[in-house]
Formats: sequence, C-alpha cells, structure tokens
Amino acid sequence: MRLFRQRLIATMLRSRDLSHFFRLQKAATNAPPMRLMEQGEPVQALQRALADLGYSLPQSFARGGADGILGKETVRAIREFQAREALLCDGIAGATTLHLIDEYLCGQYFYRSSINGLLTPTSHVICPHGARVGMPMPLYGPFLTPEDTYLIFGCSFAKPCRRLKWTSANRKVRFNGHDTLDRSSIGICLDIHGQANGPATILA
Repeated sequence: MRLFRQRLIATMLRSRDLSHFFRLQKAATNAPPMRLMEQGEPVQALQRALADLGYSLPQSFARGGADGILGKETVRAIREFQAREALLCDGIAGATTLHLIDEYLCGQYFYRSSINGLLTPTSHVICPHGARVGMPMPLYGPFLTPEDTYLIFGCSFAKPCRRLKWTSANRKVRFNGHDTLDRSSIGICLDIHGQANGPATILA
C-alpha cells in the first residue's frame, strides 16, 4: 500500500473534477498543500469532490454551491477522509490526500468501506429460492447503485425470479453523485410480469 501511494504522488491529478486546477496540481506535490482559510475555485472543486464522496458539508453548501472557503467544516471533512484511509489526520490537503481523492473520483480505487458492506460486482446476492443474482458492472464507478440492472438466473420457482429491484438504498454514502448500495439495502425479486416474489438476501 505504501509503494502504491508513493506512485500516486509521482503522478498528476487525473479526474475531470480536479485535474484542470493548477493550484490543486501544485498542492498534490506539496508545493504547498492547501490549508485552513485558503479560498478560491480550487477549494470549491475540493469541496464538491468531498461531497460526492459522501462527506457532509452543509455550511459550505448553504447557498446551493460550494463557498470556496477552506474553513473548519472542510477541514473536518478532510480529516474524516484521512481517518478512513489511515492517513495523518491533519486536515491539510496535500499530496497523498489529494491523490487518493482523485483516484476515487476516477473510479479506479476502491473505498476502504467496500470491505464494510458496500456492494460491488463481486458481492453475493440470492433470490428467495436460492438462485444467484447477476451483479452487473457498475455504470458510475466501482460501486453498485439502484440504477444498475440486476438479472436473476436459474430460479426454479414456479414463477421464477427474473430481476431484482432495490427499494431502499444506502443514502449515507454517495459516489459521483449517485447512491450506493450496502448490506442493509432492501431488494425485491420480481417475476417476468413484474410481480414480487420476495426479498433478496445479501450474503457478502
């Protein structure tokens, strides 16, 4: 993991959300990092990125858009991200922190929380009759959302299950502006006519 992060720091930010800001590219090389009370459009981009990754910034978005002030609330969100990633929790947006945020926005690096219940294409979900639900490749990144298509194969019930519809998504974590699914989400299996056959079971 340490070597992976060292390689990240040696590259430029790549996500469309962050890459075109010169100030963020400089901060991503610690020249210098972004600290408390910095202001401007790069801070707005960072705030939007944190919000897309599920961090709450109600004061910073009180007027609708990001206020562009790296205040105490934004520092708190940065620290929460750093704590999740086992980084130094200093609230400073420097090289390692910005590159990990950037990789998440690019959809090429899994959240640590994926091991704590977020559904991915490798998750194991079955219908009420034991048939496996086909887990699709996500439309919006590494995590599954209610908008993805879930088909059921090999159900032996008299009116076999054909697809899965999620009725309750995890709204605590968002990725690229979309709700993710976790082990507490509720899915209903439907037959070919769209009639409910019962709830799905999330095994892993």
